[in-house]
Amino acid sequence: MPGRKSTFFLVLATSLTFFLVVSWTLSGPRSDATFQKHADSSTAHQNDTISSAHLKPHSNPTPSPVKTPYAIGTFVGTDTYGTEDAGDDEDRYYVGARTLVYQLLHAPSTKLTSPVSIVILVTKGVRESKRKRLRDDGATVIEVEDVPHNITVGQPRWAETFAKVRLFDPKIMPYRKVLLMDTDMVITRPIDAIFEDPSSEPMNSRKNQTNRADLPLATLPEKFAIAAAPESLDRDHPYPFVDHDHTKGYFNSGLVLYTPSTELFQHYLEIIARPDLFYNGFPDQDLLNYAHRWQGPMPWRRLHFSWYLNWPNQDDIDGGMAIIHSKFWEPDLPFGPGERLALSRRWEMQGYWMGKGGSRLFNDLVKLVLLLVYTPSLLMFLMVIPQVPYAYSV
Repeated sequence: MPGRKSTFFLVLATSLTFFLVVSWTLSGPRSDATFQKHADSSTAHQNDTISSAHLKPHSNPTPSPVKTPYAIGTFVGTDTYGTEDAGDDEDRYYVGARTLVYQLLHAPSTKLTSPVSIVILVTKGVRESKRKRLRDDGATVIEVEDVPHNITVGQPRWAETFAKVRLFDPKIMPYRKVLLMDTDMVITRPIDAIFEDPSSEPMNSRKNQTNRADLPLATLPEKFAIAAAPESLDRDHPYPFVDHDHTKGYFNSGLVLYTPSTELFQHYLEIIARPDLFYNGFPDQDLLNYAHRWQGPMPWRRLHFSWYLNWPNQDDIDGGMAIIHSKFWEPDLPFGPGERLALSRRWEMQGYWMGKGGSRLFNDLVKLVLLLVYTPSLLMFLMVIPQVPYAYSV
């Protein structure tokens, strides 16, 4: 009888082990977004805890979850180049957003070294499959509606770009400072320190320099903070690209460091209602340059020249420019050093996630082998269990 009892407990333990292996196999790996790590893992934001939030015209928008004082925000709109049956990876700006998130959160040479939230605003035309992939990559995705306007935008790819202005709304972006970045950006080194650039500190508005006939003053904030880099216009420029004469008053809106403000956001909406004041073909860029013109009440300030440039040359890259703007997919634009670097980053991102997928596949194969090894235990359990009552009755 002791032998039968020993057999029973052996079979019971083996079956329990089998059950645990099966449960482990079927559960699968957790989303990579759950394991996003920064320098201080105790304060790392869990970006995979929020799904898309829809901003209704007359409802309170769902804000980005505040886990950090700083955030990097970008925008992905409806793909105006692809067809309805086009694959996700044919959407160049979506791929650009994935590449940007990879550089900020995963690439060994460029990832952030301190906790910074990554927030991507999308419009309703962006597929759920793209949103899920961006969340899995580590970003927070929030759906917003376009900003109402009566402006005819010439370029189809800019049709929804006024929605980017919602990145300035503290109801959506409740952070102390936000770095707005276009998705077609290449990063060469960690950029955490940009949030401490002196040019991004608050300034007092100069309300006496606004023409009351042009715009009401009620929405002007008492203080504001906005910093950017001037347009270089072409690659034929000296290094460093420094505006010693203070003559380059038009900045590129692909990278803007600012403090979100309700008054500032409302001020932008009022300007959008007056396209005759600002619009010259570049929706959000013309808007921001008018609102923050040097002669106006809230002049923009210049970031240190080493942070960002729109049209970089080899000297800029060799000199350590941190962020460069590059549309490597545009056949009509020159393919220069920035485009070569951008293309390499794009495929680096692809390889990284393919490797992650391969690792998960290997883990699944290991689980399958263990499942096959323990399957005989289940058969033994099924054969022996009918004898258990007899074993205890003797």
